Amino acid sequence: MLPRKFRLKRESFEGVIKKGKRLDAGAFTIIYIPGGNGALGGVVVPKKVCSKASVRNMLKRRLRAVLLEFLRTSPKGQYVLFAKKGVENVSFTALQVALKEVASKV
Repeated sequence: MLPRKFRLKRESFEGVIKKGKRLDAGAFTIIYIPGGNGALGGVVVPKKVCSKASVRNMLKRRLRAVLLEFLRTSPKGQYVLFAKKGVENVSFTALQVALKEVASKV
C-alpha cells in the first residue's frame, strides 16, 4: 500500500480517470493531472488483465512499488497507473524503465 501522503482519494481518483491526460507506456497507461498540493497516485488492475485475484494483487503491489519510487521524485500532480493485458509478463525493472521514459513526457 502506498503511504498515506502519496495516496489519491477516491473522489480525486475518479476525476483523474475522467479528465486526465493519458500517456501509453506499453504494459500500462499513466493518466495524470499536473499541479496540486503534492504528488499523489493510485493503481488500477482490472479483471480483464487477469481473472485470478492473487495475480492481480501481485501486479498491484508491483505497480505500487514502481509508482512510489516515481512519486518521490516527480513533479506535483495526480497520477494513476492503469494496467493493460500482458503486464504480468513484464519484469519489475522493465516497468521501472517504462515509467521513467513516460515520466520524461509528463
